Amino acid sequence: MVNIYDDVNKLAEDLKQTPEYQALQKAVNEVKNNPESLKLYQRMDALQRKIMAAQQTGQPMTDEMKKEYEEVNKAVTNSDLLKKMITEEQKLYKIINDIQQSITKSVGDLYKELAEDKK
Repeated sequence: MVNIYDDVNKLAEDLKQTPEYQALQKAVNEVKNNPESLKLYQRMDALQRKIMAAQQTGQPMTDEMKKEYEEVNKAVTNSDLLKKMITEEQKLYKIINDIQQSITKSVGDLYKELAEDKK
């Protein structure tokens, strides 16, 4: 019997060896080592969690939240370190998305015939 979790753990370790992961790791370390960028990241992260919590409970964004979001977004846009980190994160998530599509393709194929019209 195949232990699929061993394969997944190996894949997770292999992912750490990719240039995309290593570039993200470097970008994260650069943000960590820059107090201004780190503080801005933490502010952005807290605000995103606050917005998501409001959305999950069906609450609209308040004017105050919208204003803070615009301020934080502008500051992030002006931060070379955070822009770089976000760009590197997107590159890594492209690989993760490709892997996920490969994994779930077989499940989609199971249902494919059900969706086809057999007139």
